[in-house]
Amino acid sequence: ISLSVQIPLDKFLPSSWLNLSSSITDDNRSVSSVGLTGTALADNNLTYNVQQGYGTDGVGVTGNTGIDYKGRYGEYQAGYNYTNKTKQLTYGVMGGALIHKYGYTLSQPLGDTMALIKADNASDVRVMNNSGVYTNNQGFAVVPYVTPYRKNRLSLDTSKLPPNVDLLGDSETVVPTSGAVVLANYPTQSGNKILLRLTNKEIPFGAIEKVDNNGSISQGIVDNRGIVYLSGVPVTGTAMITWDSGKCLANYQIKNTKQISFITVDCH
Repeated sequence: ISLSVQIPLDKFLPSSWLNLSSSITDDNRSVSSVGLTGTALADNNLTYNVQQGYGTDGVGVTGNTGIDYKGRYGEYQAGYNYTNKTKQLTYGVMGGALIHKYGYTLSQPLGDTMALIKADNASDVRVMNNSGVYTNNQGFAVVPYVTPYRKNRLSLDTSKLPPNVDLLGDSETVVPTSGAVVLANYPTQSGNKILLRLTNKEIPFGAIEKVDNNGSISQGIVDNRGIVYLSGVPVTGTAMITWDSGKCLANYQIKNTKQISFITVDCH
């Protein structure tokens, strides 16, 4: 006869469960245990378990505990278990390295089919729905497991982008074959972010503003208050505003490059 119960403890400890079990055999030998399992950290990349048990007929007290952490460059494990006769400590590190035409990227243990994330200069960006997977300093990351012959939608968390980088799109869909490494490319704009307030009252709503940053064009649309948001622009530059019946030029200079600058300029 055996009985097993799992009780969620989200109200007291998020993403955790209390496990209770007991069994008894025909010859009256019994084993009972109580344990706690769950996940932790903002990305749910830490898994833990603690178990305590007792058995009759010479089994006595038993116990085990273990943690598993999925990090940016690997997976780390540690555990400890004991009985009335033995004690055992375990630990391990697993990881992978993907060599590609842009260089190499360290990762968690690799599966058979995987995806390479490329978002130039967008460092420390989380790949959503993949615990512990973040882009490195160059903007690369490896998703170690994707499903072959199906659409895999890979999205990046844009809430914590570096201050000088913008993503032009946060999602890509890949359909790999079995055993393939597929590229998910996310175009980025590197440069400063500004809000320009244009004092020329002739500029209509919907006018197009462009700034050239060494061949990379940053573009925005003027709103009904004469304000336009631009990203990926140089510290000093000239914005060109065009509309159906005319155009004008506005010179600007950014003083604080660590945050979005609000600048009022004349356009003539």
